[in-house]
Amino acid sequence: IAGAGADEPIDLSLRALLPPGGTLIVPTPAFGMYAFLADVNQHRLHAVPRPPAFTFPADALLAAVRRAQANRERSIVILTSPNNPTGDLVPLPFVESLLQTGATVMVDEAYIEFAGFEHSAQPLLAQFPRLIIFRTFSKWAGIAGLRLGYALAHPDLVEALIRMKWPYNVTQPAELAGLAAIAHADAIAPQIDALRTTRDQLFAALQQLDGVTPFPSHANFLLIRLDPQIGSGRALHDRLAQRGVFTRTYSDPALADCLRLSMPRTDQLPLLLERLQAAL
Repeated sequence: IAGAGADEPIDLSLRALLPPGGTLIVPTPAFGMYAFLADVNQHRLHAVPRPPAFTFPADALLAAVRRAQANRERSIVILTSPNNPTGDLVPLPFVESLLQTGATVMVDEAYIEFAGFEHSAQPLLAQFPRLIIFRTFSKWAGIAGLRLGYALAHPDLVEALIRMKWPYNVTQPAELAGLAAIAHADAIAPQIDALRTTRDQLFAALQQLDGVTPFPSHANFLLIRLDPQIGSGRALHDRLAQRGVFTRTYSDPALADCLRLSMPRTDQLPLLLERLQAAL
């Protein structure tokens, strides 16, 4: 089922499967839209915090699911792979272990094209009807403003979601751009490969900078943590903005000392590093 970005199919799926008062289980930090949708749909958000190193909290997440099941709570788990903003992948064996408990699991694969489809949960769909996968054209095809995404799910759920959705939810310009992106996927692929290469080069360069700790990423961005003497993520963001470099900061206290860098073009990498060093 296609939607206005991946956000719309996520919202539709939550409304179809989780009644008001149900629990949305989310490892955090995570994409901010999940908390927003939980709020507007009157769901209880159960955040499962990652440890300070932002490693995936598999044991704590599985415990939260089993606790919800023991209490007979209606619940859904939503995972992001690669995660936004940390960039790491959710291990596929863990997704399978969650599904084997009978949990309903949503996997947001908005950045999967930058990781590679070998890391996708899609092969599990045939075995587990309680799995839903979300993807978007915003990232890999570069058409975020046009709002085009889709969900992969069991045919019965897809049919139910189509009955729920607004008619004409995907605009004609978005449809045309999406069809063009599919038709030219082979031409877009080298750009994705170039971003991956730049990401790895930037990660290596950041490891050499004092006061900066980059987190390994499978997406088209890198999250960095700053030592206290450098200041907050917001402070570095502002210094970089004065130099024409625009980054992403977060209101989440767990990310107060962090900054997210989207990948530049390969030819822009030396300039980014030069301005980052000056701002540090």
